[in-house]
Amino acid sequence: MRPPKGPPPKRLVVKDLRVGTGAEAKTGDTAAVQYIGLAYKTGKEFDRRSRSEPFFFQLGAPGQAIPGWEMGVPGMKVGGRRELIVPPRFTFDELGKPETLIYVLELLSFEKGTLKGGDTKKPKSRPRVSSASTNASSIPTVSETTPPKITVPHGPPPQKLVVKDLREGTGKAIKRLNDKIAVEYVAVEYRTGNEPYNTWQWPGRSRYHLWENHKGWELGLMGMKVGGRRELIVPPRLAYGRGTEPLIYVIDLFGVKHR
Repeated sequence: MRPPKGPPPKRLVVKDLRVGTGAEAKTGDTAAVQYIGLAYKTGKEFDRRSRSEPFFFQLGAPGQAIPGWEMGVPGMKVGGRRELIVPPRFTFDELGKPETLIYVLELLSFEKGTLKGGDTKKPKSRPRVSSASTNASSIPTVSETTPPKITVPHGPPPQKLVVKDLREGTGKAIKRLNDKIAVEYVAVEYRTGNEPYNTWQWPGRSRYHLWENHKGWELGLMGMKVGGRRELIVPPRLAYGRGTEPLIYVIDLFGVKHR
């Protein structure tokens, strides 16, 4: 795929390359996509996912995909292929600096509700998964743990990122933005105590490249080791921008794969 000629657009551009014939994905659905990502200026590929290892994310759940995807994917039908040209303000600065990105996505499937069927019961613990039971491309995980309970601190939210290790890990450390990590996490709004995200309620580990989340994660998780549990208090400027709530995360790191 060649990048378009001329200056990058300032607005999100959505173009259907092939209209799907299956069901239409809507906000709240969990989509499985394969995609390729290119830098607009250079045409250099920086990321891709294939049909054999699709990317899963829930539409309308901030932090699971870049804002450009959140706006550009709804309305796609299964089997469809869509091109998105995403200006920097709708990305997470995947290349380490603000840059316009081009994605070509194919919607493989989706399910209603949370990831892969939406287990609505909060599990008491997660079992150990050893590296021997996984394939070569998967991430080994460590011993079982229980979901955390977050207590919102008294007083105004901090203006800077706060990082606190609740349990030190002993395994491999996160070293770079392109590391692929396996995590479970709970997020709570600092002022209200509302819980917008709790991946312990989803079947399977949540897996990301570190850069696939926001700046608060990029800064706050670097150096964390497998087996650790870390609390982040993230101001809006390092999460989802002005007008959004400061967030408290408690993140358990189960695996790291250096890319």
